Amino acid sequence: MGISDNSQKIGLFLPSLRGGGAEKVAVNITNKIAEISNYSSELILMEKGNEYKDYRNVNTKYISNVNISTNPLIKLFSIFEQLFQFKKLHKENKYDTIIIFLNRPIIVILLYTFFYKKDFKLIISCRNFLSIQNKFLRSSIFNYFLNRGLYDKLIPLSEKITDIYVTNSELSKKDLIDNYGINPKKIKTIYNSVDTSRISNLKKGDEKLKKRFDSLLSKQIFLSVGSLDFQKGHDFIIKSFLHTKKSFPKSKLVLVGKGHRLRYLLRIAKEKNLSSFVYTNSAKVPLDRDIYFLGFQDNPYYFMSKSNFLVHSSLWEGLPNVIIESMFCRLPIISSDCKSGPRELLSSFEDLDYSSSKMQVVRGGILMPTPLISKKKFKNNKKYQKLWGEVMSISLFNEKKFDKMKEYNYHKVHHFSNEKTINKWLKVAKKI
Repeated sequence: MGISDNSQKIGLFLPSLRGGGAEKVAVNITNKIAEISNYSSELILMEKGNEYKDYRNVNTKYISNVNISTNPLIKLFSIFEQLFQFKKLHKENKYDTIIIFLNRPIIVILLYTFFYKKDFKLIISCRNFLSIQNKFLRSSIFNYFLNRGLYDKLIPLSEKITDIYVTNSELSKKDLIDNYGINPKKIKTIYNSVDTSRISNLKKGDEKLKKRFDSLLSKQIFLSVGSLDFQKGHDFIIKSFLHTKKSFPKSKLVLVGKGHRLRYLLRIAKEKNLSSFVYTNSAKVPLDRDIYFLGFQDNPYYFMSKSNFLVHSSLWEGLPNVIIESMFCRLPIISSDCKSGPRELLSSFEDLDYSSSKMQVVRGGILMPTPLISKKKFKNNKKYQKLWGEVMSISLFNEKKFDKMKEYNYHKVHHFSNEKTINKWLKVAKKI
């Protein structure tokens, strides 16, 4: 049992439970708070619809009728409905602390404090390396406007009303200081936690998973887990995989995750003469394809326990859950040396600002050059794609040499235990 003094009510405020890493962390925190304290907590969501089954054990409140698939412009115009519903919800529940995850809830809270008196403690949890995210996340004109305009101003605008910012990596903390001018005294770093007991059970798999996927997972598997969006760099890893196939023609690239770029990625695979398979619940999984799009999976840990390597090609991150989870599943890791997280997890805490321009073997895996996202430098991606593909091949050929890395990672993960992490969150809420 952790903190046990006067009870508080905590609201964790998110856009939705669409299936990303930040959402997973919020669900995990909400599930565990009651187990280790006498605090109560619930999720406050701006949109309906979810991917996480775990949310069913959580008290969840919605502040609008829009859902994940609603037109973005309608979502924008629903902000005042959400403001009114949040005010009503807070009046009924009297939250002591609001913890914001991701950008959009900040807009609601800024409006609330403009029209009404701020009567709760406010924590903003920054889940990504924001200066890069806000510069390059522009999958649509709508997102371009939000990220290059509105969202990039939210952090500085929110400083006056925010009691503390929580980042999930030291380098993300530095980003808030250097690029947004946030007072270092108002920033606390709390790493993402991992529920090791839950993963230990799930990674064994059930009969349904084994029947559907064991034949595929008996092959040479490079696994990627993450939403199919611009940030994750899946187009880059598909092009890199083409070079791996030259040395290991029977190897497979398995992508676990869903997102709006599926059709684009299928087109990239077709252009590279790589055969693809898109999984649906009723589909039988063939064994003669090169790339497998398996969609969102409730249990990605079974795939982690059965694959040969995790390939993590993100352009930016905060602290990638998938790397922490793969560490616990003893899955060897090949990751982009993006800002931020992979170096902080797999290497020492020295030189966190350093980004590798070539392959670098570190204690917990292999760090690779980050896929370039500047149009002026885009041609260099071909050189990096070849390098990634060759490193993937060499790694598969020398798989036994990763045994020490796997053990190092497995033992390191215990520093990210749920109880330690949740207690840090509760101490932050208590001290404000």
